[in-house]
Amino acid sequence: MSSTQCDAQVQAQDSDTGRRAQWAAISKHQAELSDIWGNLEPHPSFNGAFSLGKDGILRSLGPDRDVHDAVPLSPHLIKALLDRLPFHPS
Repeated sequence: MSSTQCDAQVQAQDSDTGRRAQWAAISKHQAELSDIWGNLEPHPSFNGAFSLGKDGILRSLGPDRDVHDAVPLSPHLIKALLDRLPFHPS
């Protein structure tokens, strides 16, 4: 691995650690959600989407909406995820 690749990897890890620390300052559920989100495998094409189903399962979907990865979320983690999204009362 070249020096540049090592530097990029260290910066990415520092960035992930910093983001987790920011969410951890808010709540332990936000920190746990950050860990789950970071470990959820995206579709290799990066043209997919993430979807939280009515069953409480967070899914990583491909461009054709095939499930690439999935993880069940507890009610506390569902609330933590919803707290990260804009609120629309309608």
